[in-house]
Amino acid sequence: MTRVLSLIWTLASVVFVSLLLSACTALGALNALVASDSHRQATVTYGAGERRQLDVYTPLPTSDRVRPPDGWPVVVFFYGGS
Repeated sequence: MTRVLSLIWTLASVVFVSLLLSACTALGALNALVASDSHRQATVTYGAGERRQLDVYTPLPTSDRVRPPDGWPVVVFFYGGS
């Protein structure tokens, strides 16, 4: 009985999360995963043309977070949308 209830709760949770995420755009769901203690600098131009822009996310400085000597790690995400 406990195993059946566990399975039901798991399936219900998956359905619930799926319904919540279906209301989001693909990038909206991705942006929701970005840490809230970060700064977004939108549409930074890196070349000629209106489509050559990117968004830069950097952590906000805090008293317990200092810039590492070698700089922050970098993650690059390429979105190939149509």
